[in-house]
Amino acid sequence: MNLKLSVTAAAVCLLAISAQAADELTRAFTEGKLDARLRLHYISTDWDNNDQWERANTGVYNLNKPDLDSQGMAMGGSLIYKTAPFRGVSIGAGLYATRGLGGMTDDDNGVNAGHPKNTTSADLFAPGPGADGNYGRGYNVLAQAYLQYDIAKTSLKAGRMLMTNPWINPNDTKMIPIAIEGYEAVSNDLSNTMIQIDYADKIKERGMTYFGSMADTGDTPDAIKNYYRTHYNVTANITNSDQLLYGNDSAPAVVVLGAKNKSIDSLELQAWGMH
Repeated sequence: MNLKLSVTAAAVCLLAISAQAADELTRAFTEGKLDARLRLHYISTDWDNNDQWERANTGVYNLNKPDLDSQGMAMGGSLIYKTAPFRGVSIGAGLYATRGLGGMTDDDNGVNAGHPKNTTSADLFAPGPGADGNYGRGYNVLAQAYLQYDIAKTSLKAGRMLMTNPWINPNDTKMIPIAIEGYEAVSNDLSNTMIQIDYADKIKERGMTYFGSMADTGDTPDAIKNYYRTHYNVTANITNSDQLLYGNDSAPAVVVLGAKNKSIDSLELQAWGMH
């Protein structure tokens, strides 16, 4: 009888624990945070010195001179969701979108020779061929999709994320931010001290719908990009209108280590290194 009672009690305990875990998991999703943002952006550039005169007299553009006047307008936004912690574990995701608004955007982005380079609206749309008139097309991208684990005052994150350090930042000033695929660890366990370790394996620049190597984009910080251009083959390899690959997938990841200390009032000491 005692054995039967013990087995029954153990089964009841397991059911209770399972029910509690299921309830905690449900609350993690129902108590998550959803951040919805709507963006409308218009950019116009009026150059004092462009090649309008030369174009009128010769019929061609001088690509060595400043760009022609250009404009771009886009509407878009983002849906960012993060679950509440479930035993220290949380999940985050961020979907971003941008759409061109009709005649407010110049059709050409200068990919083809003889056309003006539209740097003004390059921050609003995906980089595509200009001659086909679809430059202002919109796109969607899942720029954030990560798993996070918090223990004490340390946070560990893996996946697609927005990363901020002296060499990499989201540059989220227009429609779509720069995002990174990799890992991040941030610890505040030491008194008045923050330690951060970033491992950046892939990067998605503002106009890209995919994550490429750290040598792949124009948004890669110069201190990183110049190293890759010295040590790796950085040549154009255009596969389609959505992927203009300027890098080499064999380019290694970037590791950033930093520390901040506020032990002294009104003074913050920082030390950072990048490899």
